[in-house]
Amino acid sequence: MKVDERLSTSLPVPSQEVLTGLGAFADTFASPWFRFGRWEIAGFANSPAANDFVQFCYDNGLVLQEFDWAVWMKTDTAQMFRSPDAIRSGADALQLAQLLTVAIRQNRFVEGGLNSWYESGLLQAIFERATALRSA
Repeated sequence: MKVDERLSTSLPVPSQEVLTGLGAFADTFASPWFRFGRWEIAGFANSPAANDFVQFCYDNGLVLQEFDWAVWMKTDTAQMFRSPDAIRSGADALQLAQLLTVAIRQNRFVEGGLNSWYESGLLQAIFERATALRSA
């Protein structure tokens, strides 16, 4: 069994309802007036909408417990999803949760890391893929 498969067994797959809620962030985050947050003297401060997104992920099981995200982020599967186009075209619901777990947990160690996911288009791709999966 590959490392990717071993790390993914018995993890909860997000429901259609959760995918709908996740996809709902797409319009807000795509707005030309939206700012994920800003740098302040004390560090990076998320906007209220960014905080709502992070809380949504925790409240709805999109930040996976019992998941070794630090190991998974180095796997071939995780590396495959380093571009927005790859996420849009191929991530399944569990992989979206795995990617969000990496992004949100990594942000605890890398100040402003989640903002980088936003600026690179990775978060928007996750929202769009959630909407596509919900519609499928």
